[in-house]
Amino acid sequence: MILPFVTVVFNWRNDVNQSGLYSIYLRITINRASRYYKIEVPQKIAPRSGPVWRITG
Repeated sequence: MILPFVTVVFNWRNDVNQSGLYSIYLRITINRASRYYKIEVPQKIAPRSGPVWRITG
């Protein structure tokens, strides 16, 4: 059974724009083949310094 890997990414093309805001995408990888799907949100996000995602449990 092949399990997909799902990751949330932003600025996956490493583009630089004037506003500094980027769209959010889901990267789904199955069998080493990745596809990107844009998530529709009301506003784009800006990267911040330090760890971007923290998982607490």
